[in-house]
Amino acid sequence: MQISQGPSLPLELWMYVLGDVAEEQNPDAIARCARVCRFFQHMYKKRLETYQKRLQTRLTFRSEEDVERFETDTAAMEIGGWRGPIFVAIEGEEESKAIPHVATFASRFAGRWTRIDALDINAASWPSSLRAANAAVFRDLSRFASITALTLYGVTFPSIVTFGALASALPGLEELFLKNVKFTRPSFPFDPQTLSNFRLLPPMRNLRVISLGDVFASSWFKLDPSAWPCYTEILAFMAAMSNPCRKSPRVYPWGSVRVLRLDENIWWKFSSSSIARLLRALPSLEKLVLGNGDSDDANLEITGVPAHSRLALITIGVHDASAQPQHVAHIIRCLIDMEYPLRIMRIYAEVYPFFKDADTLVASAINELVQHAGPSLDDLGLFLKGNKDDADWAPFDRQCDFFENTSPTSLRIHGCNASCLDVREILSHVTLRHVSSVNIRFKQLGRSDRGELSEGLSQLDTMLLPSVFDNLVHVLISITYLEAEEDMTEWVCWIRSCLTSLDKRGIVGCVSVAPSAIDNINCPHY
Repeated sequence: MQISQGPSLPLELWMYVLGDVAEEQNPDAIARCARVCRFFQHMYKKRLETYQKRLQTRLTFRSEEDVERFETDTAAMEIGGWRGPIFVAIEGEEESKAIPHVATFASRFAGRWTRIDALDINAASWPSSLRAANAAVFRDLSRFASITALTLYGVTFPSIVTFGALASALPGLEELFLKNVKFTRPSFPFDPQTLSNFRLLPPMRNLRVISLGDVFASSWFKLDPSAWPCYTEILAFMAAMSNPCRKSPRVYPWGSVRVLRLDENIWWKFSSSSIARLLRALPSLEKLVLGNGDSDDANLEITGVPAHSRLALITIGVHDASAQPQHVAHIIRCLIDMEYPLRIMRIYAEVYPFFKDADTLVASAINELVQHAGPSLDDLGLFLKGNKDDADWAPFDRQCDFFENTSPTSLRIHGCNASCLDVREILSHVTLRHVSSVNIRFKQLGRSDRGELSEGLSQLDTMLLPSVFDNLVHVLISITYLEAEEDMTEWVCWIRSCLTSLDKRGIVGCVSVAPSAIDNINCPHY
């Protein structure tokens, strides 16, 4: 094909042509023009990039007319035609919620739009089509190999099998987000035919993450109470699918899932047996997130290893920033009572060294969890909350003695004040001598805090005597500084001078951390 070396038409006419093509929403034609005409590409590169960037970000289809408005050019792929947007959203029609345009979209762009990474289906009712019609849609969708994330928000399916057919039709699917998903025909209790039909679906080998509800804070999300039974049905179905079926071998349709996220509206009604069934149904699970939309970081994190042959660690995180205390305490006790052989090796927990009545409920449950872990627990991290000027503080409650009947070898206490009052309250309840490592991190400190910090460190130095901590071989003090970096050497020497006993034993270390070095200075995992 001959490439034009210069304009053969006036610039005004070229601009008119480009504008006309843009109005027709024919990205393939734009790509073809830019490919075959260097002058066209040079003169209108910015406009082309702006137009295509707008299309590439997100396209929303609300009707068949929206889909048909995009002209197609089957030959464009041969010369590097437009490969489609990154995000596609399909929304149901305003009143009926019908989505006949999902079939039109799938048949028209399958194999051509190869850049789509995420597909959202919102406010829709999946048609109760004939099996052949559904099969055609799923066959076309299976050609979108680039789709790795599927979000279903307010979608009603005829059955759980139809829902499974949609998810399994996407061969590259890695993340599945479900919000207010419903089923017209509930399948619980599950009949053998439903289980058998689901087992015939293509396996979801690449699926890594399943998220139910609003695990992340979304201002636009509203929980539909009528969807709650469907969440329960999905989770119960996941467990039922892993049970043996007559003489057939045990199968795990979700065997590749590593992360399961559930929001508070779902998990607060869990029982210990339902959690155990889920853990058994997901043999590759590495992280169970019991979330709350207002919290990104876990307030309680448990890491353990199943007692059976599986070697992978499981981390269970409870996010309770604004969760009801009774819900958090309930789920913690469910983790204690569940019939699942989990050896707990590490616990990170947010605690209040001076408890209000509302905090004691959760703290007592955490204490029971620590006692339940027993000798397998070798790393206990406590992230301190509270304000020493709070008039509602009460004495540290003895029922929250985290160390009784346990043997953590590593103790981490983060979020300490300059006075060290909070960390000293925690350490005053150490009843055994198994702790070999103590890691204490302070909140942001400045030079004006030195007086209070000096007294606090001196008292801390006295508490960590060999008579109580005879196995102690390492004490790490971490401070987030507000001083210039070149002043930190002097800071470190000064801190050592306040910990004379520990320094003489050669077991104290000091680390200075710049506030900009971490995203969240209160994160207990740093």
